[in-house]
Amino acid sequence: MSEITVWGKTRQIASKMFYKPTTAKAELTFYDSLPFHENILRVHGCHIHEETKRWCLAMEYCRHGNVRESMRSGKFPRNGGFVHHLISGVVSALGALHGNAMAHRDVKLDNVLLHCPCEGSSACACLSTNSRDVRAKLADFGMARQGTMMAMSSANVKGTLMYIPPERVQYDKSKHGEGFYELADVYALGMMIWETLYYVRHGEVVSVMEKILPGCREGQDVLIAISSGAFTPPCDFLPEPLRRFLRKSWHFKARKRFQDAAAVAREGERL
Repeated sequence: MSEITVWGKTRQIASKMFYKPTTAKAELTFYDSLPFHENILRVHGCHIHEETKRWCLAMEYCRHGNVRESMRSGKFPRNGGFVHHLISGVVSALGALHGNAMAHRDVKLDNVLLHCPCEGSSACACLSTNSRDVRAKLADFGMARQGTMMAMSSANVKGTLMYIPPERVQYDKSKHGEGFYELADVYALGMMIWETLYYVRHGEVVSVMEKILPGCREGQDVLIAISSGAFTPPCDFLPEPLRRFLRKSWHFKARKRFQDAAAVAREGERL
């Protein structure tokens, strides 16, 4: 955490450092185009790090880190209402993106930060009390796309392997239609929700890959499992309505998934 003063007001910020100015400018440009949303991380602008002279993004400070870090430290609440509140925030943020012809393309627990209004230097009990003041903040838009870029792709697989959908592994350019990246976001969202619910139920931080392919060290094995339809985490610990919800989120056939985050939100509220 550091501080900057803008127009006489001091703000606590987090900084993301870049090796190349062009990369920093590109990401800042994307952030500038994002819709304003309470569950999307805010970026205040760029600054130059005094010692390294590298470009940095000045971002909203989230004192509780990302969700996976919070789980590993044992601080993330195993409370159903709190978890529903956070997941709903992530879904709402994705809905805002999808509604503006944008896609995140790297949805995972590591890219969801936990923000609360408490000052960084003060004591905070927001997590321990399951406070609704804690908000999920969707972050890291380095792989995100928008507008005309949504219709473009290649055979190169990018992203975190265990959250890549089957149609991305077996890429067919002729089938890259409207909603391609939104459907990929929905797939990854389903996997992320499963990891969250597994932690809430068992108190263990387990990724979908660790549960489906324990001990796996080869990325190729993950891709084979995804493309064959065998990459689905066990849901026996969940009630049937939630199982159906998750199965529809990560369905092997993209056309049978929820078609965007708005559809996920509607079903989530019904549940």
